[in-house]
Amino acid sequence: MRARSIALATCLVLGCSPAPSAESPEEATASATAQPPLPTAVTTPSAVPDPGTSATAAPAPTPAPSATAIRSADSKDLTERDLGPSLGKAVEHVTKKEWGKAKKALEVVVQEKLPYAEAHRLFAAHALLGRARAASGDPKGAAESYDTVLKLYAGGSRLAELGPPGDPATQEKVVVVADATSEAKYQVAERKRAQVEKQKPPKYAGKGDNGGVTKFINTEFKKWLTARMKADDELNQLYLAVLDVKPFPAPRWVVRAGHRVGAQNVSFIEELKTAPMPKEWLGSGDIGGIPKAEIRATYTEQLARVSEPFLERARGAHKKCVEIAATFSLKMPEADACAAWLAANPAKP
Repeated sequence: MRARSIALATCLVLGCSPAPSAESPEEATASATAQPPLPTAVTTPSAVPDPGTSATAAPAPTPAPSATAIRSADSKDLTERDLGPSLGKAVEHVTKKEWGKAKKALEVVVQEKLPYAEAHRLFAAHALLGRARAASGDPKGAAESYDTVLKLYAGGSRLAELGPPGDPATQEKVVVVADATSEAKYQVAERKRAQVEKQKPPKYAGKGDNGGVTKFINTEFKKWLTARMKADDELNQLYLAVLDVKPFPAPRWVVRAGHRVGAQNVSFIEELKTAPMPKEWLGSGDIGGIPKAEIRATYTEQLARVSEPFLERARGAHKKCVEIAATFSLKMPEADACAAWLAANPAKP
């Protein structure tokens, strides 16, 4: 009885659903209403549902690209490839982070009229111009550059026009196109991330009584949670779009995308924890015969249960980030961050 009473008390704030049972609907209703609610509870918030309900269905798992799937790629950055003499000086400026000079040189190159068989140079030029514009404080111009890369890519439908398959020269062109496209898709996700991160959870400023907290969670917090979960899911899909680059994504951008997906889910979990706790639950004593310490512990445990699917998605993304970096011997800060998070957050045995 005590365990069920604590669970119900917790649900008055978390809004969880009763666990499935063999009881008839009538018996289940009678059983639930027989549990003693908190003295001041009036309504049942539903902002943070039980993990068993459809509202908190487990997020889609992170696809796991294998090393085999990107075996034809390598660990080089776009600036380390042979992009031809017309891009030589521009690449040098990008490497030295001379962004003004890089922009000027690249804006000339992107005006070239080339057959698609040589379009890999335009892919590279627009991607590098996107970097230069972003670094120069021109996000709109950077977005235009990366969007041009994706238009040239056209879903990979024209890759055959780059040259005969099996030809080493064709293969290098394909790698350049895949690299530039991977970067462009990643940067599309980065633009979305900037928008999502502005959706901060509302701050509770009431008296802290159970009724006030319940109303806050049912209205302001629920509205934020619904919008944030939708936005986070859309954002994750944009990062995962990097994996769809044909015929293979660039390893560096897969590592970065994995890091972002992992970090974004961790951020969501931290913000979920900002759901307020009624002040009646604080301190010593009991409510309806239930120790306040037990109520608080159950509340915290319920939040952890709601967070678990997002924690697993974060763990999967961080693992893939580390695996791809190791496979291609990539020394990147994103891979180091993923490894550090995994070490600090081991999976439960």
